[in-house]
Amino acid sequence: MFFRTFAFLLLASFMLISTVCAQENNSILKRGQDFHIIYDEDNKYQVNDAISAIDSYPFMSSDYIELNFATGTVWLATSIKDLTPSNQPLIFELQNSSSFAAEFFLIQAGKVIQHLDIKNSKPEFRHHSPSFAFKSSQEDITLLVKLSGVNSGTRPLIWTQAAFIDEQIWQLPLKGAFIGILLALALYNIINFFGIRHKAYIWYSSYILLTILWRSLFSGFGPIYIGEQLYSLLLPFTYSFVLAAIGFAGLFCADFINLRQYSKPLLKIINLLTSVSFILTIFALALPPSIAMIAISALTVIAGPTFLIAALTCWRKGEITARFYIFSWLPLVVAVAYIQLTIWQVIPTTEWRTHWLDLALLLEALLMSVALADKLRQNEKEKVFLATHDPLTRLPNRNLVYKELSNYKAFLNFTLLQIDLCRIDEIRNTIGLKAANRILCLLSERLCIWSQKQKNALTFEVDGSYGQKLAQLERGTLVIAFRGYNAELGELCDEIRELIQKPINYHSLSLSCDCHIGAVFSNLHGNTTEQLIQNLNISANLATQKQLTFVLYSDEKNLYTERRLAMMAALKRALSTPNELALYLQPQVDLQTNKIIGAEALIRWQHIEHGSISPKEFIPLAEESGLINELTSWVLKEALQINQVIDRACPGHQISVNISVQDLELSNFIQRLKSAFESTQLKPQQLLLEVTESAMISDPGQAHLVLEMVSEMGILTSIDDFGTGYSSLSYLSLLPVNELKIDKSFVVGIASKEQNYTITENIINLSNNLSLQAVAEGIEDKATFETLKDLGCDIGQGFYFSRPLALNDYLIWLNQWNQKHSLNHPININTG
Repeated sequence: MFFRTFAFLLLASFMLISTVCAQENNSILKRGQDFHIIYDEDNKYQVNDAISAIDSYPFMSSDYIELNFATGTVWLATSIKDLTPSNQPLIFELQNSSSFAAEFFLIQAGKVIQHLDIKNSKPEFRHHSPSFAFKSSQEDITLLVKLSGVNSGTRPLIWTQAAFIDEQIWQLPLKGAFIGILLALALYNIINFFGIRHKAYIWYSSYILLTILWRSLFSGFGPIYIGEQLYSLLLPFTYSFVLAAIGFAGLFCADFINLRQYSKPLLKIINLLTSVSFILTIFALALPPSIAMIAISALTVIAGPTFLIAALTCWRKGEITARFYIFSWLPLVVAVAYIQLTIWQVIPTTEWRTHWLDLALLLEALLMSVALADKLRQNEKEKVFLATHDPLTRLPNRNLVYKELSNYKAFLNFTLLQIDLCRIDEIRNTIGLKAANRILCLLSERLCIWSQKQKNALTFEVDGSYGQKLAQLERGTLVIAFRGYNAELGELCDEIRELIQKPINYHSLSLSCDCHIGAVFSNLHGNTTEQLIQNLNISANLATQKQLTFVLYSDEKNLYTERRLAMMAALKRALSTPNELALYLQPQVDLQTNKIIGAEALIRWQHIEHGSISPKEFIPLAEESGLINELTSWVLKEALQINQVIDRACPGHQISVNISVQDLELSNFIQRLKSAFESTQLKPQQLLLEVTESAMISDPGQAHLVLEMVSEMGILTSIDDFGTGYSSLSYLSLLPVNELKIDKSFVVGIASKEQNYTITENIINLSNNLSLQAVAEGIEDKATFETLKDLGCDIGQGFYFSRPLALNDYLIWLNQWNQKHSLNHPININTG
């Protein structure tokens, strides 16, 4: 659609210019080549000298004055005898002129019979197309014109008065349409900016508005549209408007084509050009016009090609929107280059020069607005896509898998395989997250190609003629389904494993991975899709534990079923039974000042029969049984009540609570938050909700929506276990979060493990760049504490400060800590 629009507008532009030029040519009585010309560089001629000498000078070689000197005078002369019937009103016009002084003489028999002198006391405020009215004659009369400070490209013309007025009438609506369309496009992009808050839209709107201003001021039609008073007020800023427009064009280019992601050197060059433009915007008010024009020409010559090179670079590296930028920007670059070359007299000036720049500006603005609209559409499409696809591998995610499997389960039997990839975490910890993500993508691509050849494989989605047969439940966990019950399941799984085990060349390394596979039959191993996926996960975990190629699920192999059912019932009972569930508090300390920021609330379960049960066991149970929302509500209320007690002794104390992805999916989660606050006098910012990175990216759209509402309440949010997932930085920058919590696996041993040090340093730098606080968990010794402090980490927690404590013990510890570090007065530890 974009390219059809481009071709149509380009063709329409040429047709319009041709029509305008043809209409002009049919109405003109005399033009440049009918005039004698004297280039009086030294200003030695007076009127009488020019009258006697002009006929000995040649006619102009073209219709346009071409100058080889910067200052001086130009004399023009032509006979007006027998142009039209006698006494018919005629107009002499100097098109495209910016002369600051023009004198017109009618000469008969060597004497001046009519004279008009147009001068301007301020040379920088040039006349635009000065004109001289006179009457035709059958006598031998010569029109003599003296121009001071004339510019290259000035076009002398003689019209009948009627033709001249018709031309002006034709030009007025054309210029009005030009301004009106650009204003509409600027308004359209401003509305888009307030809708999606993307800076590219405001940069482009600013560029369009400034372009309207400088074109109106340069063209001479400004007084008609904005009034004489405002025109006179803005006229001194003409060159500043041009320079500022170049600056905003640079800002727009960098943002629109995502230059930061693809080329840092080109980004630096464009940022430099932008800075120079804005600096010159200010100084242009004090610079002589000739110097200002040189600055504009130089910046235009450098910036135009630079913007195109940047766009070509981004397009070559995969940025689709860059091609829209190229096709939109190209007509304007060509037009500016053409005009600049005519000014330098490299190529001759033609009648196209008058109109091409305006039409090129209009064409560029229209096409770029179409491109911006397309970018907006692509962004919306991407948001919808991310709701059902993994942002890294682009495979269908858990949501789409559940939906499609539920549809298939209703009318056919199938075999479902879960492929758990091994060594991805090891690769991430060894050579970095980027490498691990790349390996995951390569393995996914390899399996995608293989799955397309499997005729019995079911599709999870159809994109055009392409059916996607591979999906992803979570990081490193892929699924594929086959019609019927595959009798050759062992051979199929062996083929998959051999495919995964093939070496992968990553830079100079040859890496190998492995996998273990779980399998279920749709009508034997689960009445619902949720149960089927659960049993599939159990079989895959068993295959991994026993290092088998695959395990087919059976109830006998599910060693935890009975205990899990009992635990689920016990957990439900514990939520309404006093003293079984309790919250322990682990302090969070400002690493730079030793001040206590708050504490993380950690749940503990003391079972009446089985004793202490690890959260790692009962939290997944709560998620599987649907109790997680009720458990979260209990923790929230208890944590806020506890923090209210602490707040009396330590004002402003913050409490952190972990929430599950299922909490984010709960329709009344926000209402539950508000309800939990009703019985306290705490401020919203004294509660911080921690959400794991994997929960954020399992359903990015829902997570973003809920966190936006949480942020609007004033409650703080944190991404927990950061670095263990694979969220994109572009997505992360959009999330309304306040903290990045570095996973313990990166913190432990940071003082001695270079890999952990590098990863943690990068996460802290990322936090600073995103204006987020960096929080490190798992600080167990002084060396780790000192290393993190030197790296600029904001907050830390771990056994080095304290183990998780019950409320009374926490208040005692808090009192001792504050006294030890002389932070404030002793704390009253009475919890009553």
